Order: sequence, then C-alpha cells, then structure tokens
Amino acid sequence: MAPTIVSIMNRHTGMVLEQNSVDNSIQALDSGLDESTHQWFRIPVGSGYFAYKNVATGKVLDHWDAKEGPGNTVAMSDDVNDPNHHWFETKLGDIFIGLRNRTSRLFIDHYGSREIRTSGEDCSYVERHWCLIWHHPPTDTGDEIVTLRNFESGKFLEHNDSIQAVASRVTSTLHHWQRLPVGIDGYFAYKNVATGMVLSLSQQGVEANDDDVTSATHQWRECDVGGGLIALQNRAFVCMLRQTDEEAIHALNISIQGGNDLWKIERAQPVDLLENKPKQDVDVLKNFRLDEDPSYGNDEDFRRDGPVWIIQPEEVLLSEQIDVFIV
Repeated sequence: MAPTIVSIMNRHTGMVLEQNSVDNSIQALDSGLDESTHQWFRIPVGSGYFAYKNVATGKVLDHWDAKEGPGNTVAMSDDVNDPNHHWFETKLGDIFIGLRNRTSRLFIDHYGSREIRTSGEDCSYVERHWCLIWHHPPTDTGDEIVTLRNFESGKFLEHNDSIQAVASRVTSTLHHWQRLPVGIDGYFAYKNVATGMVLSLSQQGVEANDDDVTSATHQWRECDVGGGLIALQNRAFVCMLRQTDEEAIHALNISIQGGNDLWKIERAQPVDLLENKPKQDVDVLKNFRLDEDPSYGNDEDFRRDGPVWIIQPEEVLLSEQIDVFIV
C-alpha cells in the first residue's frame, strides 16, 4: 500500500505546516500545497497516534521539549518511534483536528504570522485547529459531467446570470459542469454544460465569462479533506470557493473555515436531460462517455439509479458544524 501523504492546513490562517530545511524549524508561510516541504507522510504508530515525516527532508515532526515558546516545534530526526514524534488527532466535530503531542500532551499552535509552537493545553483557540488535505497519485480521470453541492447549504452550484447556489435539486444543465483535468497536479477547470463558460475568479469575484481553460484564474485545485468532500482552491489567487449564508458565491479567504467552504462532487445523472432538454444538451452528455459506463446501459437506456461518483478517501466521519469558542 502506498504511503499516505497529507498537507496540514491551519483553520485560522489557511497556511500549511512546512519544514525549513536550513534550521529544521517548522513554519507556516503560505497556503501552497505543491511544494514537497509542505507535504507529510502520515504514519500510524499505534494507539491512535501518528508520526508525520516530511516528504522533502525525511525528518519527523517533533516537540522539542528542551525549548519553550516559538521554535519548539521542529523536525530534526527521522525516528518514528520516539514518543516526542507521536501526535494524536483530536477530532473537533467535523473535518478539523487538534494535534496533541504524546509526551507533553500539548497542542500545535499557529501562534503568529509564521511561528509554530507546541504549547496549548486545549483546543479552545481556533489557531490550534488543523485540517488534513489528502494528496493522491496523479491519475488521468478523463472528462466527467458532474454536479457540485455545497456541504453546508445542500445547494447546487449553477451558472445562470451569475454564479450562484440556490437550488436544492438539479433541474437543468445550468447545474451540470464538465470537469476538465488541467495537467496532473490535481487542478481542474469546470465548464458549464448549458453556457459553455468556465468557472473563474477575478478581482471582480467568482464568474464565468469565457471558455478559456488555460488561465490560472480558471483552474481549481480539489483539496480532498476526506469524507467525500473537497475544498476548491483557485490556482491564481489561492482562495477557496465559498457559499455565504446569503447563498452568494465568493472566493475571498485562503483558509477552510467550515462547511461553507466544502463541496461534494457527484457524477451528473442525465435522465432528466434526455426527457426534457434540447438535443444539443443530450449530445454533450453522450460525448463524455456517460453512455459507455455499463451502469447506465446503452444510448437509449440511461438508468435513474446509476452510481454516484465521489472523490475519495472517506476516512473522516462528519457531524454537524461546531461552534468555535475563541478566547
């Protein structure tokens, strides 16, 4: 079995743990997920504890208990058996965890603009909340027709006069998106089936005004947080696609703050389109191999109960969003 690789993102700042290979310190400077110094092998060590070994350096995340304050979270050794190198993932009710050291029983804290230290005795502070983002081997998934449903609201992303999510059921191709892989780094472009326009982010906000899939502003990284859920991070602005409580769609924050930032991608069911929509809409669906999936039968026999396609893994059990108490 291939080792599990994760990035560890702070809920408050949106920055990820990385190792400074010069002085062995652990820092959090940006939200980039592509650098190997920002990636960690997640190694089970028993009793619910894990060691995190940096992909670039091979060094293990460590609470250096000989030092107090900033700088006591380091990666100096490759020993996964030392209890100082073991961390318990304390579940915080949804996708977030606290990382508690086995020896000191203290939590990792993103204290300042870049400082990482192991000091907190509980998870009352949102700066001690972390999200694991799962990395997967490159795959050629091909094109898919999908829907994107917000986890918090249950509403589907659509392109009408604007980008919005107001409907709790799929009623037209306005809710259908052609999912186009862009390279092998986990980025995708999403082209609306009805309008042919691509989901993008500009200084004017989230929009879909042209069909260009090559611009970085039109490309989104699927940040797999487990439980069949993803966050969509724009390649150019490194911001997360978010539905506000007013049902508008924005991408203003670099952090994953809660269920409003999470989406479920499912394979679109074409049956309603075949019955109610123009022939060109039906042809779009057939061109992207839905008719070649045996679970859908032949061109004239699409099943209503076809399997739902969801991004994996489903390692995180989800519950209702918790209220965060900030002191």
